Amino acid sequence: MASLRLMTSFDLCTGCKTCEMVCSLRSTGGFNANRALLRIEEDRQGFGADPVVCAQCQNPLCERACLFSAFERDERTGAIVIDSATCRGCGMCDRACPLHVIQKKGRKYVKCDLCGGDPLCVRFCPTGAITLIDMDTGRVGTARQGDKKEGTGA
Repeated sequence: MASLRLMTSFDLCTGCKTCEMVCSLRSTGGFNANRALLRIEEDRQGFGADPVVCAQCQNPLCERACLFSAFERDERTGAIVIDSATCRGCGMCDRACPLHVIQKKGRKYVKCDLCGGDPLCVRFCPTGAITLIDMDTGRVGTARQGDKKEGTGA
């Protein structure tokens, strides 16, 4: 089983919210940052921004809090996902998540599933503030990776 995780770098985040927009588009079909399965937290002075994403915990509180055993680990990505057929919409997972990145969609709850292994937030982040790490191999992927030309460092 793969073990993929998102890693964020507050020092690279500009607060542009592109990640929120592409996430909300995938999860709801429209652009609404409030419906994204991640969020950008800005400091009170407005000088910095920090992407907050699901940690895909090894021992997830959301899964343990679920009264209906609606959580499972995706074999391809290692992401904890909610089975919509089993979820009853009680909200215990949302209350238990320390990062508060689980959203209600209709009568059910949804959370980051790493977009099946190719997260849009990583692909579209213009600064590389969100990266995908394969915990088994140590490989790191960023949106900017394809933009770099070999030997130029840029």
